[in-house]
Amino acid sequence: MATVGRPGSSGKGGALTIMRPVASSMPPPALAAILRRAAQPGEDLHAVERDLLALAPECPRALVHVGDLYYYDNSQRGFPHDFARALNYYQQAEAAGEPLAAIGIADCHYFGHGGATKQLGVARDLYAKALEYLSATDPGPQAPPEPNASAPPLVEDNTGIPRALRARAHAGMGDVLYDAGEHLQALEHYYKATGIDPGCKRAWARIGDAHLLGKGVPLDPDAARKFFRKAKGTRREVEGMLEYYRLRGEAAFMAMYLNDAMLYYPDF
Repeated sequence: MATVGRPGSSGKGGALTIMRPVASSMPPPALAAILRRAAQPGEDLHAVERDLLALAPECPRALVHVGDLYYYDNSQRGFPHDFARALNYYQQAEAAGEPLAAIGIADCHYFGHGGATKQLGVARDLYAKALEYLSATDPGPQAPPEPNASAPPLVEDNTGIPRALRARAHAGMGDVLYDAGEHLQALEHYYKATGIDPGCKRAWARIGDAHLLGKGVPLDPDAARKFFRKAKGTRREVEGMLEYYRLRGEAAFMAMYLNDAMLYYPDF
């Protein structure tokens, strides 16, 4: 068993006792229900956090999703970036035996978030660990999310793993491979990520970079621009468009992106 709880908590009031074997089993339906609630813009994320923590004793994977509340920017809903707290929850989930916690920990080591040392080798090993687990739970071909649905499906029908989390592991492995110059292998992972989750902006931006610079694919600036647009609202999109206009010598458009606040936002 492992005892986990809110960072900084101590004693019986703040700790949760978690049975390790549960981590590798199919998560309970309650987890999917909570995640669907979290996806609704008007949902109280503090209530989501409370319910995830309550579920954690029987489902350590819930702690991964608590970590995600802090890892991603949900400032408008009361949860700004807190990478240190996110990493703490990922580590608690890992200690409880949850294999998918490796994805969040890997991200922290890749980007150097939350006090984690920026170590690409460590990140690569962790992504590989997560992907090995995911390959054993591959749901096979599935219909993509309904584009017009009011609440698009977040969870794989027969595995209980959110599409975005599965895609995130591939995008992360793509990043470490891309940085190592293994562009073809990286692109395989990026395309897997976007095939699983068409909204994986992290992967789309790097696909754009590859087409802009001819890394692993023929040089195609026009295609690059389209891929960058799929990553709209991210630092990577702004960096990509800056490079696109720099190569074209269009200073006025470069200036527009130099003034974009996302350029100074953390990558994640």
